[in-house]
Amino acid sequence: MNPGIYDNIPDDEYHASPGISNSGLVIIANKTPAHYKAYRDEPREPTPALTDGKRIHRIVLEPERFNQEFAVMPKFDMRRTVDKGLAEAWARDNEGKTGIAQQEYDTLRRIRDAVRQHPDASFLLHAGKTERSVYATDPVTGVLVRSRPDHDNYQDLVDLKSTMDASEDAFKGSAFKYGYHQQAAFYMDTYEWATGRRPDYFHFIAVEKVPPFAVMVYTASPSFISRGRDAYRRALDIYAECVATDQWPAYPPGVTTLDLPVWAENMLQAKDNDEIEGISYV
Repeated sequence: MNPGIYDNIPDDEYHASPGISNSGLVIIANKTPAHYKAYRDEPREPTPALTDGKRIHRIVLEPERFNQEFAVMPKFDMRRTVDKGLAEAWARDNEGKTGIAQQEYDTLRRIRDAVRQHPDASFLLHAGKTERSVYATDPVTGVLVRSRPDHDNYQDLVDLKSTMDASEDAFKGSAFKYGYHQQAAFYMDTYEWATGRRPDYFHFIAVEKVPPFAVMVYTASPSFISRGRDAYRRALDIYAECVATDQWPAYPPGVTTLDLPVWAENMLQAKDNDEIEGISYV
């Protein structure tokens, strides 16, 4: 795949295409190269969280594709002959589509409307293109990398995140836990490597998945991007070495001494101190 930005590459083709993505780098960073190779060579069924995220992305960012891929499916009582016939008719009329319940569809529409009605979110999404595939050559290692920003408005990159809590403190925690800082830095850098132009900002649109479907818009700070670059750089250097040697190590050999994690040790130490302070001496 030549470096550049490509429109309309199907999801399956993009995920099977050459080059490492941020998802792969996260696996290397949090696990090992062997785990990444297994993920690449042995695709697994998407988790419920990934499925929910895809549906939200579709209805908010690509409503036409959502209508092509999903359809509301009535409840059928397959014990009844008439319902069996209705179910078969529905399947014929909606061939190739995934059926979703009316309640789920109503929730998805409310999420879509919440994003569209938020002034800052709607402004970021009002122009540009969605789900364009970016391929670039890492200038440090020479390996091929790829990314797929949710939205590119020709000035900034925008990522839509569905969450249970979009408040600032909670989203900061999610950003660190799920590596959003690494994602933002990697996406901005790959875009610059592919085009020669660096996006001005990277924005997150966080929308809650439960009523009132509140929305917050965040802009990645320079330090956020810098920390993210440090994170992906370490993983990308490891990946490049694995490609060069065709060696994909798992955990290191040897016997490791097992201790409790620091947080557990601190908790137990505090509990011990409380018990000692509670002792009365007569």
